[in-house]
Amino acid sequence: MTQENNKVSNLSKVTLLLEAGTSEENMDLTPGKCHFEFIFGVAAEGMTPFEYQLLDKEVGASVVLPLRQSELGDIFGHIDVPLFRQIDEGSFFLKSTVDKVEKAEDREIVKAVAMAGGHGEACGCGCGCGG
Repeated sequence: MTQENNKVSNLSKVTLLLEAGTSEENMDLTPGKCHFEFIFGVAAEGMTPFEYQLLDKEVGASVVLPLRQSELGDIFGHIDVPLFRQIDEGSFFLKSTVDKVEKAEDREIVKAVAMAGGHGEACGCGCGCGG
């Protein structure tokens, strides 16, 4: 179910179209737009700097961020963007376009909160997640 206002907000499931490039105008590091889906605003520490850039954006809105590989952890926090593993450039531009905003299901929120808290990365909890 799509949210009525189609704006990015806390605990919504957001689908982005991501592109990377060597300049703000030239998205030449990706062959096309990559779909990326995540639950917005689940980290215990609050929103990441990346999430602040997306807050209240409507479907179709885009943001372009200049990034350095060395700063990705600070900017994205718990959000694991597989696209970054394919980029060899030390610095690049990321264009994120809001493709879809939906109401997240409860189980999706619980899973995202657990992953944001480090659960799922050999945490030792005994649930079979690798710990």
